[in-house]
Amino acid sequence: MPTEPPPHPFRRSFRTRNVAAVLALAVLAAGCSPTYPLAGRHPADPSVAVPAPSYVAVSGARALRPAEPKGWQDLNRQVTPKGQ
Repeated sequence: MPTEPPPHPFRRSFRTRNVAAVLALAVLAAGCSPTYPLAGRHPADPSVAVPAPSYVAVSGARALRPAEPKGWQDLNRQVTPKGQ
């Protein structure tokens, strides 16, 4: 006479697996939420007053207007070290 094998000691029911899956997803989702509040006003708040932008000239800047290209000999003379 064939006998049935004994049930596996760690076999879980379908309902237990579903409950475990839902709990695991809840723990993972809770880990994705921020745990600290923002300091100060929210950056996307349009009612926050900010100073108007201002123009500041950079010292030592020169105008870079279009110029005629120089020959390669002239460019080489400008970058070569000066003789002593």
